[in-house]
This record gives sequence, C-alpha cells and structure tokens, in this order.
Amino acid sequence: MQPQSSGEALPAWIKARIAEHGLVPLSQFMEWALYHPQYGYYTRGPAIGPRGDFTTSPEASPEFGRLLARHVADIDALLGGPEQFNMVECGPGNGTLAADMLAALQAEYPQLYNRLRYRLVEISPALTLEQQARLLPQHAAKVGWAISIEQLPQGLYGAIVGNEFIDAFPVHLLENREGQIQEQYVGLSPNNSLELVYGAPSDPRLAQFIQDYNLRLLPGERIEINLGSAEWLKQATHLLERGVVTLIDYGDTQPARYSAARREGTLLGYYGGAVTANVLSHPGMQDLTALVDFTALRDEAQQAGFDVLGLTRQAAFLVGLGLGLGTDATSHEEAGGGQAQAAQRRGRQALVSMEGLGKFHVLLLGKGVDRQSALQSLSGLKYIGIL
Repeated sequence: MQPQSSGEALPAWIKARIAEHGLVPLSQFMEWALYHPQYGYYTRGPAIGPRGDFTTSPEASPEFGRLLARHVADIDALLGGPEQFNMVECGPGNGTLAADMLAALQAEYPQLYNRLRYRLVEISPALTLEQQARLLPQHAAKVGWAISIEQLPQGLYGAIVGNEFIDAFPVHLLENREGQIQEQYVGLSPNNSLELVYGAPSDPRLAQFIQDYNLRLLPGERIEINLGSAEWLKQATHLLERGVVTLIDYGDTQPARYSAARREGTLLGYYGGAVTANVLSHPGMQDLTALVDFTALRDEAQQAGFDVLGLTRQAAFLVGLGLGLGTDATSHEEAGGGQAQAAQRRGRQALVSMEGLGKFHVLLLGKGVDRQSALQSLSGLKYIGIL
C-alpha cells in the first residue's frame, strides 16, 4: 500500500475520529484542518504572497512594516523607554513584517533597537524555519520564538501585534432553522464523505452571546461566533505588565457585522488563491476564515483587563503614522521613476484602499497606560473616526 499524500492523510484522519467519537462542531473540524500538528494548513505553512493563497499588508508593501516600527516607537515613548522593550508578534506568517520592522527600528530608532527583544509566536514548524532564515542573519541577537504566548515570561513591558491573526481562530457556526437556533456539525455521509449536519448548540456560551448582543436571526440566517479570542486576550493581559496590543484584521462592528447582506454567514475557504464553495473540501490544504466581530473583541478585551485605546481603520491608522505624506523614504521613491517606483506606489495605495486592505479595522488595547496620554502619543490614532 502506498503512503497517503498530505492531501489525503488529514481527511482520512478526521473521518476516523468522527467514526470513533461521533459528530464534531464545525469549530473542531476547523481546528483540525488548520492546526493538526502534522497536516494542518497553518502548521504545514501556508503560501503567502501574490502567488499564494492570500496576500497580507506586509507583502503588499514594505511601508507597512516601516510604519508599524514608528507605531512601536510611539509605544516605547508612551511607556517611558523601558530598559528592555519586548515586542511580541502573533501569527507572523513568513517573517516579512518582522524583517521590515526590525530593519526600520535598527535604521531609524537605534536606541530602541538596542533595548529590543522581538519574539515571534508561531505554531508552524515550516513557517518558523522560513522566519529564521529571513531574520537570523541580521537580527540573531534580537529575535526568539515560541509556539504560544503562554510560553513567554509574564510581566513584560512592550507591545503585542497581531496582523490578520484573530481571523484564523476556529469559529462556531449557528443558523436559524425553522425558528430554532442550531449549530453546524461535521459528520460522515453513508458513502463515508464529510458532510454538514445540524444539532443543538455545543456550548452554552453560544446562546449567551446571542442573548448578550440581542441578535435576531431571520429564518435561514447564519452567524459565526469566535469563542477562542476571549481566552487569548486573557493570556495576553497576563503576559503584559504595561504595554499596547495592536490587532489588525478584516471584519466589522455590530450591527453591520450581522447585517442582512451577510445572512449567509462570512465563513469562506481559500484554495489556490480562489474562494472555494465547500469549507469541508481540501482539509489542511485550504485556508478557512471568517470576518472578525470587533464589537465582541473589544468587549472581551475589557473583560480580560485591557483598556480600549481606540478602534480605527487601517487607512486612517497608516496615514496617521505618515503614509502618503511625502516624507522620509516615500519622498525619495516618488522622486524617481520607472517600474520599481510605480510598483512601490501601487503597494502603498493598496495599504489604504477602502476597497481592500485600507478598510481593515485596527484595535488598540492598553494595559497600565493612561488612555488620554495614549491618544496624544500614538500617531496611528490621529485620524480615528475619520474613515
């Protein structure tokens, strides 16, 4: 018998678990599909970039990392320049953002760079190797790795950044079926293929979420609920003694997050750079993601012990940090011509386009910092509420 390929092994493994233990909530299927230790989509290492399954802001333009370095410098000043500044990046992808931030900090903020300790929290062995190859030659003395923030020492002074991180959490999917709120589960069909079935909600927190936010699902309407973000925020508040958390992601606030236009739900699969119709197809080979509920995320952060410093759009956040103002490296790029400069301009424009990356939300959370001082010190909040 020939060994199974990675595309065959995970479906077989999932089917065996279901055959042995019964139906599992869709959130459990997502956990396996994305984070199985050997075959999960993220643990194997997703293809990131223009030719991959998706493109994030760091791949769109190196200006993203340079401007986040400026944001980190603002946080350092807000904290009074601690003896050691701890930077923690969660979900660091292929290391592009870390490389761009570290290069900018080294060049533009050398005193901060000298006090910096940069930790990447990464579950994927494949991506860890890619990050190490990218970062160790220039920044070996500054970087370190962990597979969860629980592995890091508590009581840190500094910053946590998660770019397109929360959207990668598994979600529960609920639907109004003939007046009853039911949850999607994954089971086996008579021909032993994976199929979606419905049953009673698997966790009492799901009904509580619907009640807390007074959500009224119309017949056939679906919503996703992320129960994992609250636990992660509790871990984050234990990690930081004083500092700022910056979460950048696609999503929306309520009530728009659950508007009639999204009555089919927002959970999608991405395979080979295209949207797939079936979230059960290609387990471990496709990305699964849903829009973030920033209202719930903000409330969970407060319950965990954070102060909400601000919620803004990526376009406003980056313009506040200096993007498009014709200063620093931007002015030198604009002074030139040719294809390289045109590509740089397109990349910067992609970061702030309200048809794409620019409409992402940026949630800033503080612990042990004064909110009014933060509003005055953090340049990324300069234009809060404008976009």
